[in-house]
Amino acid sequence: MILKYIYTGEIDFAKQSGENILGLLIAVDELLLEKLFDHIQDYLIEKHNSWIELANIIANWIDNKDAKFTRTISDPLYKFKLIYRGSRDGINNKSFRGKCNGRVASLVLIEEKKSNMIFGGYSSIGFSSLGDQYLSENNARHYYSSDNFIFSFENSEDVQNMKIGRVINSNKAILEMGDSVGFNFGWGSFCMDKKVFYINKRNYYESISNEEHITGTIKEVEAFVVTNN
Repeated sequence: MILKYIYTGEIDFAKQSGENILGLLIAVDELLLEKLFDHIQDYLIEKHNSWIELANIIANWIDNKDAKFTRTISDPLYKFKLIYRGSRDGINNKSFRGKCNGRVASLVLIEEKKSNMIFGGYSSIGFSSLGDQYLSENNARHYYSSDNFIFSFENSEDVQNMKIGRVINSNKAILEMGDSVGFNFGWGSFCMDKKVFYINKRNYYESISNEEHITGTIKEVEAFVVTNN
């Protein structure tokens, strides 16, 4: 990609992941290609500013702060490591569970195909393969977390009209029932089944929609491991 820019003066970031672009930025800086460095930096600021703002909002929610709280160096620094992307790994239950397993704080984001709305959920314990400490009921395993929440945004560029629903029934924050779904917050409050997701008003999480039920087709889904320093 760097050689193409040197010889043609052109470069296309459209098909590159955020991780690849950041890696390119570091390499360009080491090679002292100032003009290309500025070009990449401008692209990241323009295209990924909404993600940076979204990450700050999620960090605030994790810390039980207001969404628009201004973070400082004294606040925990959260890192979001991409571990699953549907368009890359396959939008299905098996791929999601294969990539997103183990007891580790995790975040999932779904873009709805028809409306481009963003739905997401944070689980301080992860989504699957969560261990032997669970409540067994109706052939399902319920896992405890008092920190979980689900949320929604109007679209990927809008971080103003967001809604958050914190866990109400901490004993049933995450449900596992074999490989029946990709993930399941509170028995269908927010869950993924193959290329479809569901939002339901139930007494497990606060509501994030005015509708009783939402069924949507997944355009893209991503999952991240969340760590902090």
